Amino acid sequence: MLRALRSFWLLCCCAGSVGLPVHSAQAQGEALPPCHLRPLQVENFKPIWVDIQRFCIERVLALPEGEDDELALTAIAFGAVGDEEAWFAASPLAGEIWRFTDQDGDGLPDASSRQVILRDLHRPNALAWQGGALYVVAGAEFLRWFPDGRRETLVDDLPTGAGIWNGGLAFDDRGTAYVGSGAPCALCTGDEVSAHPAPRASILRIPPGGSWEIYATGIRQPAGLAWAQGSLWATDTRPAHQAEMLYRIQPGADYGWPRCHLPELPCENTAPAALTLPANSVPLALWHYHGAAFPQLTGSLLLALAGNPHLPVNHHGFALAAVSLSDLVSSNPEAPLSLEYLVPHPPGAEFKSREAIALLNTGIWPRRIFSATADERGWIYFSLSGGQIYVLRPP
Repeated sequence: MLRALRSFWLLCCCAGSVGLPVHSAQAQGEALPPCHLRPLQVENFKPIWVDIQRFCIERVLALPEGEDDELALTAIAFGAVGDEEAWFAASPLAGEIWRFTDQDGDGLPDASSRQVILRDLHRPNALAWQGGALYVVAGAEFLRWFPDGRRETLVDDLPTGAGIWNGGLAFDDRGTAYVGSGAPCALCTGDEVSAHPAPRASILRIPPGGSWEIYATGIRQPAGLAWAQGSLWATDTRPAHQAEMLYRIQPGADYGWPRCHLPELPCENTAPAALTLPANSVPLALWHYHGAAFPQLTGSLLLALAGNPHLPVNHHGFALAAVSLSDLVSSNPEAPLSLEYLVPHPPGAEFKSREAIALLNTGIWPRRIFSATADERGWIYFSLSGGQIYVLRPP
């Protein structure tokens, strides 16, 4: 029962965020043999389907069996501690930030290197590496950790409480931080909403050395944030069976929560979505891809679609997807927009429904994807429930 309750909290509250990449893993990574010569880094089931002409997929980190979602990694970041590459992961239910290093020289993190660098945090759920330090959103705290072990609390009064966790962290080109604050209740009534006005269900702006201020409102769960082409982009999850959203955030705009989530309230004067996602996709992370490893993805936004495991029949989400940023900002509002599913992806031109992929055990379901990011080579990392990290690299 306790594990089920914890899984429910992860469904309602987890948000994936990502950080900035390492600087020197490339030399080691280039020594990796072709994908088909690497040991099979998956569990005792068929490998996850990907387009093998484009990607090699490997499980590069898996925590011991039995830890399950209690040690889910809801955010990943990369940084450099001296001359050593480091991978960081947030485990909200453990209240810890972990650091991993590469011990076997293959340019990838090793589970055996796990080290706790921050502990006793309140649901740390967003990470970013910026300017030589690791930034963390944990409940009411916005803090940073330096490679010499120092910890500095920058803000200690982020709006928090019952409901959806704070999560989502991005920096603009000037070093200003943007943090997502979740709604005060997962399924709200009109009375509950009136008792908890903004700044909950908002995006907060934190200038360097300053306190937070409201940047945009009306976003139930702004879990995925990314800065790209001079704008902030954000995902929003909605209650079951309602379409999810990807927004290009305008300062001061209202994106409709809770008016557009409750049938008894009028939905008007709200900012439009840049892209509507299928209901129950549950987007929890966003990353602006500009790596060299996969040029066809350059200028795309990567979305981690966690899916809703509590619905009896549902295979939306449970995927890593991409959408072209140039299409999103096109001046033609009638231009068709669609997601490209990177993982899972059926082989060749053979069509498989998402339900069939799940039944064949060649997808992510019933595990959930919590975060997605890329290093300076453009290798794409994503985390799955059960404390796993996978990488997509060139084949």
